[in-house]
Amino acid sequence: MRISILLEPAMPSRFFNAEIKKLFLPFPQIELVFQDVADILKNGVRGEVFLNSHGEIYPYVIEDTLYEYFSNGGGLFHLGGSPFETAVIHQDGEWVPMIRTFGDSRDNAGFGPLDKEFDYLRDEWRTASKDSNKIKTFGTNGEYK
Repeated sequence: MRISILLEPAMPSRFFNAEIKKLFLPFPQIELVFQDVADILKNGVRGEVFLNSHGEIYPYVIEDTLYEYFSNGGGLFHLGGSPFETAVIHQDGEWVPMIRTFGDSRDNAGFGPLDKEFDYLRDEWRTASKDSNKIKTFGTNGEYK
């Protein structure tokens, strides 16, 4: 199995273990592929499963690419927090949260295709339960190789 990990220099992180490689040491059959934003935009997600090393924060510019990836059966591996909670844009040399207005929410303009697709994930992680802090994978049909 190949896991594509988004690792963008200088982009902030939230709810993520910085030492991700240690998590996978007991599983030598898993290949880790590190990609930055430019690589994902150029080549797409190059793994069977996508992992955002920035936790809840993700670059808005890759929303369409991720939507296409998940629509075609790509999997999601997420650690802590809500996946795709905060979109950021690169502006004036810094990563800043993307501001969306109430008007955007009425017609979904500016929210991109992932907003509707991942509402159920946001609700699940916000609802406190014994399962809310467990590692979850999506798109793997209950299989683990």
